[in-house]
Amino acid sequence: MQYTIAIIGSGPMGFTSGVAFASWGNKVRFLDLNQKIVEKINSGISPFYEPGLQELFLSSRNNITATSDYSEALKWADIAFICVGTPEKEDGSVDLKYVESAAASLGQNLPNAPGLTIINKSTVPPGTVSGLIKETLEKISGGKAGKDFYIGSNPEFLAEGKAVEDALRPDKIVIGVSNDRAKEVLLSLYSHPSLSNSKIVVTDTNTAEAVKYGNNNWLPSKVCFVNEVGRILLKQGIDVYDIVKRAKELGMEDFLAENFEREVPVTGKEVLILKKLGEKTGVKTPILDSIIESLNPSEPAEMDWPELFKGALYSLHQVFLKEYSALGKLLNFNSAEVVHAVSLDKRAAHGFLDAGPGIGGSCFVKDLKGMAAVAKIKGYEAKLLLADVESDKIQKSYAFERLKEQIAELKGRKIAVLGLAFKPDTDDIRESAAISVINKLLEAGAEVHAWDPKAAENMKRIYPNITYFNHVNAALAGTDAAIVLTHWKEVKEADFSGMNGNLIVDARRTVEKGTAGKTVIGICWP
Repeated sequence: MQYTIAIIGSGPMGFTSGVAFASWGNKVRFLDLNQKIVEKINSGISPFYEPGLQELFLSSRNNITATSDYSEALKWADIAFICVGTPEKEDGSVDLKYVESAAASLGQNLPNAPGLTIINKSTVPPGTVSGLIKETLEKISGGKAGKDFYIGSNPEFLAEGKAVEDALRPDKIVIGVSNDRAKEVLLSLYSHPSLSNSKIVVTDTNTAEAVKYGNNNWLPSKVCFVNEVGRILLKQGIDVYDIVKRAKELGMEDFLAENFEREVPVTGKEVLILKKLGEKTGVKTPILDSIIESLNPSEPAEMDWPELFKGALYSLHQVFLKEYSALGKLLNFNSAEVVHAVSLDKRAAHGFLDAGPGIGGSCFVKDLKGMAAVAKIKGYEAKLLLADVESDKIQKSYAFERLKEQIAELKGRKIAVLGLAFKPDTDDIRESAAISVINKLLEAGAEVHAWDPKAAENMKRIYPNITYFNHVNAALAGTDAAIVLTHWKEVKEADFSGMNGNLIVDARRTVEKGTAGKTVIGICWP
């Protein structure tokens, strides 16, 4: 069955989801209070960059319109998706003002849209749909949920750079409902043939909301973990990439996939070994500290590096399970169903173990802090999530620290920063390591030569006075050193011979050793 869908909020998540719905033959009306975004959509221009999105948008344009008027957006609508931002407050908690505002505006228009199914896609703490959204809708409209309108939760799992593929062919579709009508509507919407390989999880709204956080807490935990271990191995002259590769060859990821949903015996001894190595070399280890506190391991025996990494990763996973079990009891969600849904993401066991300059983007850091803040309100300290945030702060400065090890005095030096987006194929600079690195370079008195093929305009809003270049070779010309923070393909093809200096700090393992006769050093590898 085809539907008329109102998308409330036309940011990256809302717009990509809406275009995917339109490509399946549904009629989609985007609503956004930013008139420039509305004009762009109605002119056939995607309001932001994402590979393949503009093309999919144009191929589905006959099914798409945009407006700033709620009554127009809801006219004849069968479903309204709330897709607004949930920014971070200063204390790390989730700001729900846009969600509440959207619910209030929907409530004002509900008398003219009887029987509307309202589904939240925004990332919100467990209990938001059944609490704030439901209460706001009922208060403003005077109607009753489950009778005059229907509500539910349907979180998104779109990775920037491949959001179109994730929207069209997701690993999983999570449906959180407390009524049959919303369940039937969502199951019908997601019955499109292209979704035949997508696993569908039907649960309650609290658990659906928690699944989003579970996904966005576990994946960055893996990245923060490998970065922290990588900092320790670097001091031993060992390449963390080699250790991870060997651990994978020993079946580490397959074992994790097979046992993701259950407790397995771990001693934590491997973590204790790594922690002691960190202490000897002055490496801070907040994640390892949190694991040790949770597992209280005894004195370990010696073992080789791949076994150390493998066992430590299993310990990390078990602490994550323990933490989410405790959170489920506090926040009234089914932690077993959350873990099951997270396991359906192929990245849960495989991948996300490439060391780099830190986690970035719109979700991961914000959602680590957000879930920890919700837990704090209930009197629980989510130690692993907080440790991830602390460890990531250390990592985001590590490329600069490696530069300082080689060039103690940076005042007046010209430093090329290659890559401003937090990863390739996006213009998103949110939580990008480039922000931390540029800030430290400027504090040290360096002159920054910045380059990125997509994200320069966004970075100019933060640092308008540094020098930006349209070509990577121009950014390198005459510089004393270069820092690689995003592995754009153009960096691999760059001509480093135009540099005056001899040093390349490669935070993305992109530049070959010995390139143009330069000294190339990593941040979690020698």
